Amino acid sequence: MAPSINLKGLTTREAIADAAYRAVQGIDTYDLDLFKSALVDLNELSFEMNGVQMQGEDVILDSVFNFVGPLPTTHSLSNIRIDVDNDTADRACMTAYAVAVHYRKDEGMDPTTQHFTSAGIYTMDMIKDSNDGLWKIKKWAVKFVWFDGDRSITAREGFPAR
Repeated sequence: MAPSINLKGLTTREAIADAAYRAVQGIDTYDLDLFKSALVDLNELSFEMNGVQMQGEDVILDSVFNFVGPLPTTHSLSNIRIDVDNDTADRACMTAYAVAVHYRKDEGMDPTTQHFTSAGIYTMDMIKDSNDGLWKIKKWAVKFVWFDGDRSITAREGFPAR
């Protein structure tokens, strides 16, 4: 049984971090509902990858979710820092280190196959949705710091942006 989207009993800081976890886990499991639960309306989301802006639902789904989601991937977040005024605030900013490992479709379980790893810093502006009580990403900026492995696995114009 998978956990529900809206986890109970989280502190404010845990709930803010959970928005980032829902986003990357939604990509890794190719779960559109989980991915979208972490974001404001996709037409309002500002997504930036190494200075390249992506806006609009079709662009974000095509460039991020539908491009990376079908691949065997894991996105791991650490060094999370959250700036929020208090437990009743409805806006926050979060930064985190992100390391993502990507394999070609159907090759993730093959120990002899090539992979592509990217590492960077995520900066996310978040708001608390008054309708469902979930924290959601309003602005997501990715700044890659290093790459390792076979870049052709994710080779596509604009991804990963240099």
